[in-house]
Amino acid sequence: MAMNVLFWNCRGICNPSTRRALKMLISQHKPKLVFLIETKIREREEFNRLQRNLGFDHAEGVMSVGLAGGLGLFWNDDVTITIRQPSTARFIDAVVDEGDGLLRWRFTGFYGNPSAADRHESWDLLRGLSDDDSLPWVVLGDFNEILLASEKLDGRPRPESQMRGFREALGYAELVDLGYYGCPFTWSDSETKVRLDRVVATAEWSDSFGHSRVIHLPPSKSDHIPILLCISAVPVVSQKRYHRFKFESMWLKHEECHEIVQQQWQRPVLGHPMFLVSKKIARTSIALDDWQRSVFGDRQKAISETRSRLEELLCLSATPELLAERGTLMARLESLLSEEELYWSQRAKVSWLKEGDRNTGFFHRKASNRKRKNFIGGLYDDAGNWKEDDDGLENVVVNYFEKIYKAGTVDGGALEETLQAISPSVTDEMNISLCSQYSCQEVKEALFQMYPTKSPGPDGMPPLFFQHYWESIGDDITAAVHNFLQTDC
Repeated sequence: MAMNVLFWNCRGICNPSTRRALKMLISQHKPKLVFLIETKIREREEFNRLQRNLGFDHAEGVMSVGLAGGLGLFWNDDVTITIRQPSTARFIDAVVDEGDGLLRWRFTGFYGNPSAADRHESWDLLRGLSDDDSLPWVVLGDFNEILLASEKLDGRPRPESQMRGFREALGYAELVDLGYYGCPFTWSDSETKVRLDRVVATAEWSDSFGHSRVIHLPPSKSDHIPILLCISAVPVVSQKRYHRFKFESMWLKHEECHEIVQQQWQRPVLGHPMFLVSKKIARTSIALDDWQRSVFGDRQKAISETRSRLEELLCLSATPELLAERGTLMARLESLLSEEELYWSQRAKVSWLKEGDRNTGFFHRKASNRKRKNFIGGLYDDAGNWKEDDDGLENVVVNYFEKIYKAGTVDGGALEETLQAISPSVTDEMNISLCSQYSCQEVKEALFQMYPTKSPGPDGMPPLFFQHYWESIGDDITAAVHNFLQTDC
């Protein structure tokens, strides 16, 4: 099993810019579990709205007391979660069941007491949780404490007694820190930087998921950084991704898009009608792809560069100059994320109008869930061999459809006898009408009956493209359809 878990002390998720940042993180990393700390949500209805807006099927929440605290765990139907015991202001404890007789393991989202004087209560709680079950166990969250003096930069030194209490609690529970990739600190202010957030696990859990990684993500809209736990029992092999062009409905709002389509479609092409249309679609796709990269690609690059610089600043001692730069970068990041949300809202306008929701995360989760459902991990060939590489999958699919559509042996005598026994129901007049050529109006009506943004072809063009630009391209499309129906080419 491989899955991503995102956790973040967001310091108040009701802030619009913080919520935008969270949606962006979910879109980028596709976590199956999201654990939020300090949501600062006091009302259950507000928490339920957050769940719907983020697009998750299930959630477990602990409401905040006043403006402090609040926990939330979110997941979808593709992972089976059972809450083990009543959640409190300090933890949410659950069991993850992979099903089909596979591994069951324990997940705990933890929030250590912010008060140093009361932090011993957190360590007692951690010991008590460890005695509850023997399942492989992973604990993650904001522990509000460090293990070593080196996990703090600048500011007053941490008392050894505080760190010792944390180390002893982890030792009792047999929990080991899983380390991290990225910046060494997870929380910062104007004076100091500290590693307060982490992932710890038992040896049984680590043995079961020996190729898991903890990644410190770049800073976002909080003084804590978000953290990603990538859970995997086998080495993660990165596969080459092929860019696939897809015409986006929101491009229609740009005049440049209309001009590109007009220019590319008016360029002369020699050949039969179907070749002419396919060539013009290919030219238009290339031109539109280049255009969208220049218009929309820069924003993604700017977001990445801004976050990278913020991550660099998190590793440096605070100075007035660096603090001023951090403030400027955070304001820029918020502006870029706002633009990104607008892009997705335009892209998903039809879906939101239908669903009654105008939230970026909601659309992302719907798109991600659909992609997961449609993904084919592998297929068995006729000999019972499992194929999951591109060539193997292609051969299995091609062979299957060649068999079901290939004509078998036909008994000519039996066929003729059967046909003789059937009384014709189609008159000569009806036959003439059925065999007549489709009119231009019929071709247009058939196309316009298609849902605009559903089922784009291999060329990436959905019905919306042909519907919107029909006045310019309709004659070529109609000629290609007539040519195909008459000549089978």
